[in-house]
Amino acid sequence: MCPGPRQLPGGDGAEAAGGAGDDDGPAHHGNLRTALLEEAERSVVENGAAALSLRELSRGLGVSHTAPRRHFADRAALLDALAQRGFDALAPRLTEAISAAGPSFENRLRAIAHTYLSYTQGRMPLVELMYASKHGAETLAAPGAARAAYAVPYAVIEEAHTARASSPTDGAPRRRPVSSSRRSTASPSCSAPA
Repeated sequence: MCPGPRQLPGGDGAEAAGGAGDDDGPAHHGNLRTALLEEAERSVVENGAAALSLRELSRGLGVSHTAPRRHFADRAALLDALAQRGFDALAPRLTEAISAAGPSFENRLRAIAHTYLSYTQGRMPLVELMYASKHGAETLAAPGAARAAYAVPYAVIEEAHTARASSPTDGAPRRRPVSSSRRSTASPSCSAPA
Protein backbone atom coordinates (compact mmCIF):
# COMPACT_ATOMS: atom_id res chain seq x y z
CA MET A 1 0.00 0.00 0.00
CA CYS A 2 1.47 3.35 -1.08
CA PRO A 3 1.26 6.50 1.01
CA GLY A 4 -0.87 9.35 -0.28
CA PRO A 5 0.41 12.47 -2.00
CA ARG A 6 2.97 14.48 -0.12
CA GLN A 7 3.61 18.21 -0.11
CA LEU A 8 7.14 18.76 -1.38
CA PRO A 9 9.53 21.02 0.52
CA GLY A 10 10.29 24.28 -1.24
CA GLY A 11 7.59 23.66 -3.80
CA ASP A 12 4.90 25.84 -5.25
CA GLY A 13 2.07 23.86 -3.70
CA ALA A 14 2.33 21.04 -6.26
CA GLU A 15 2.06 17.57 -4.84
CA ALA A 16 3.80 14.45 -6.04
CA ALA A 17 1.25 11.83 -6.89
CA GLY A 18 3.75 9.02 -7.34
CA GLY A 19 1.58 7.25 -9.88
CA ALA A 20 2.69 4.86 -12.60
CA GLY A 21 4.89 6.50 -15.20
CA ASP A 22 5.60 9.48 -12.94
CA ASP A 23 9.36 9.49 -13.42
CA ASP A 24 9.76 13.20 -12.96
CA GLY A 25 7.32 14.07 -10.21
CA PRO A 26 8.41 17.45 -8.88
CA ALA A 27 11.41 17.64 -11.21
CA HIS A 28 9.23 19.53 -13.69
CA HIS A 29 8.84 22.22 -11.02
CA GLY A 30 12.57 22.40 -10.40
CA ASN A 31 12.46 21.33 -6.78
CA LEU A 32 13.24 17.59 -6.77
CA ARG A 33 16.91 18.20 -5.95
CA THR A 34 16.00 20.40 -2.99
CA ALA A 35 13.34 17.94 -1.85
CA LEU A 36 15.82 15.06 -2.03
CA LEU A 37 18.41 16.99 -0.02
CA GLU A 38 15.87 17.99 2.64
CA GLU A 39 14.58 14.44 2.98
CA ALA A 40 18.13 13.05 2.95
CA GLU A 41 19.12 15.43 5.75
CA ARG A 42 16.11 14.40 7.81
CA SER A 43 16.91 10.73 7.20
CA VAL A 44 20.61 11.10 8.05
CA VAL A 45 19.86 13.04 11.24
CA GLU A 46 17.29 10.45 12.34
CA ASN A 47 18.97 7.23 11.18
CA GLY A 48 22.59 7.98 10.22
CA ALA A 49 24.24 8.12 6.81
CA ALA A 50 24.64 4.34 6.58
CA ALA A 51 20.85 3.89 6.52
CA LEU A 52 20.25 6.38 3.69
CA SER A 53 18.51 4.79 0.70
CA LEU A 54 17.78 6.56 -2.60
CA ARG A 55 14.88 4.17 -3.16
CA GLU A 56 13.34 5.05 0.22
CA LEU A 57 13.82 8.76 -0.41
CA SER A 58 12.11 8.37 -3.79
CA ARG A 59 9.24 6.46 -2.25
CA GLY A 60 8.84 9.05 0.51
CA LEU A 61 8.71 11.87 -2.04
CA GLY A 62 6.33 9.99 -4.30
CA VAL A 63 8.63 9.82 -7.34
CA SER A 64 10.01 6.88 -9.28
CA HIS A 65 13.15 5.25 -7.93
CA THR A 66 15.07 6.47 -11.00
CA ALA A 67 14.13 10.15 -10.64
CA PRO A 68 16.95 11.02 -8.16
CA ARG A 69 19.56 9.89 -10.73
CA ARG A 70 18.79 13.02 -12.74
CA HIS A 71 20.31 15.06 -9.92
CA PHE A 72 22.70 12.63 -8.21
CA ALA A 73 24.66 9.95 -10.04
CA ASP A 74 24.54 7.70 -6.99
CA ARG A 75 24.15 7.60 -3.22
CA ALA A 76 27.72 8.88 -2.70
CA ALA A 77 26.97 11.95 -4.84
CA LEU A 78 23.87 12.67 -2.75
CA LEU A 79 25.86 12.31 0.48
CA ASP A 80 28.57 14.64 -0.87
CA ALA A 81 25.93 17.22 -1.83
CA LEU A 82 24.38 16.87 1.62
CA ALA A 83 27.76 17.47 3.29
CA GLN A 84 28.34 20.48 1.03
CA ARG A 85 24.91 21.82 1.96
CA GLY A 86 25.82 21.47 5.65
CA PHE A 87 29.01 23.49 5.26
CA ASP A 88 27.19 26.01 3.05
CA ALA A 89 24.65 26.51 5.85
CA LEU A 90 27.32 26.82 8.54
CA ALA A 91 29.48 29.47 6.82
CA PRO A 92 26.94 32.34 6.79
CA ARG A 93 25.95 31.59 10.38
CA LEU A 94 29.58 31.94 11.43
CA THR A 95 29.98 35.14 9.41
CA GLU A 96 26.87 36.67 10.96
CA ALA A 97 27.88 35.68 14.49
CA ILE A 98 31.37 37.14 14.07
CA SER A 99 29.97 40.39 12.70
CA ALA A 100 27.55 40.68 15.61
CA ALA A 101 30.30 39.95 18.16
CA GLY A 102 32.17 43.19 17.48
CA PRO A 103 35.92 43.71 17.30
CA SER A 104 36.92 41.85 20.48
CA PHE A 105 38.85 38.67 19.66
CA GLU A 106 37.50 36.94 22.77
CA ASN A 107 33.90 37.81 21.85
CA ARG A 108 34.47 36.60 18.30
CA LEU A 109 35.88 33.28 19.53
CA ARG A 110 32.89 32.85 21.84
CA ALA A 111 30.54 33.63 18.94
CA ILE A 112 32.29 31.04 16.75
CA ALA A 113 32.05 28.38 19.45
CA HIS A 114 28.43 29.18 20.29
CA THR A 115 27.38 29.20 16.64
CA TYR A 116 29.16 25.95 15.89
CA LEU A 117 27.66 24.21 18.90
CA SER A 118 24.21 25.56 18.09
CA TYR A 119 24.51 24.30 14.53
CA THR A 120 25.63 20.82 15.53
CA GLN A 121 23.05 20.34 18.27
CA GLY A 122 20.58 17.72 17.10
CA ARG A 123 22.51 17.19 13.84
CA MET A 124 25.46 15.03 14.90
CA PRO A 125 24.99 12.35 12.21
CA LEU A 126 24.99 15.12 9.59
CA VAL A 127 28.06 16.74 11.16
CA GLU A 128 29.83 13.36 11.15
CA LEU A 129 29.01 13.05 7.45
CA MET A 130 30.31 16.58 6.82
CA TYR A 131 33.64 15.82 8.48
CA ALA A 132 34.00 12.40 6.87
CA SER A 133 33.39 13.84 3.42
CA LYS A 134 35.58 16.92 3.69
CA HIS A 135 38.67 14.72 3.34
CA GLY A 136 37.31 12.31 0.75
CA ALA A 137 39.31 12.15 -2.44
CA GLU A 138 36.29 10.86 -4.34
CA THR A 139 34.23 13.92 -3.49
CA LEU A 140 34.52 17.30 -5.10
CA ALA A 141 32.03 19.69 -3.53
CA ALA A 142 32.24 19.04 0.21
CA PRO A 143 35.97 19.75 0.68
CA GLY A 144 35.61 23.12 -1.07
CA ALA A 145 32.57 24.00 1.01
CA ALA A 146 34.45 22.97 4.16
CA ARG A 147 37.38 25.23 3.25
CA ALA A 148 34.98 28.13 2.65
CA ALA A 149 33.22 27.57 5.99
CA TYR A 150 36.49 27.33 7.90
CA ALA A 151 37.92 30.40 6.19
CA VAL A 152 35.56 32.45 8.35
CA PRO A 153 36.98 31.54 11.80
CA TYR A 154 40.51 31.20 10.40
CA ALA A 155 40.33 34.81 9.23
CA VAL A 156 39.43 35.93 12.76
CA ILE A 157 42.36 34.02 14.24
CA GLU A 158 44.79 35.24 11.57
CA GLU A 159 43.63 38.84 12.08
CA ALA A 160 44.23 38.57 15.82
CA HIS A 161 47.60 36.91 15.30
CA THR A 162 48.70 39.60 12.84
CA ALA A 163 47.50 42.40 15.13
CA ARG A 164 49.31 40.90 18.10
CA ALA A 165 52.53 40.29 16.17
CA SER A 166 52.60 43.84 14.83
CA SER A 167 51.80 45.64 18.09
CA PRO A 168 55.20 46.55 19.52
CA THR A 169 55.76 46.68 23.24
CA ASP A 170 59.40 47.72 23.31
CA GLY A 171 59.94 48.66 19.69
CA ALA A 172 60.15 45.05 18.46
CA PRO A 173 57.31 42.87 17.28
CA ARG A 174 56.02 40.28 19.74
CA ARG A 175 56.97 36.74 19.04
CA ARG A 176 54.89 33.78 20.00
CA PRO A 177 56.74 31.40 22.32
CA VAL A 178 57.43 27.99 20.84
CA SER A 179 55.84 25.25 22.89
CA SER A 180 57.90 22.23 23.86
CA SER A 181 55.84 20.05 21.53
CA ARG A 182 56.83 22.25 18.56
CA ARG A 183 60.55 22.28 19.39
CA SER A 184 61.12 18.65 18.55
CA THR A 185 61.76 17.95 14.89
CA ALA A 186 61.23 14.19 15.09
CA SER A 187 57.94 12.64 15.94
CA PRO A 188 57.64 9.23 17.59
CA SER A 189 55.80 7.86 14.58
CA CYS A 190 58.64 8.86 12.25
CA SER A 191 61.49 7.18 14.11
CA ALA A 192 63.80 4.82 12.28
CA PRO A 193 62.99 1.11 12.48
CA ALA A 194 64.94 -0.87 15.04
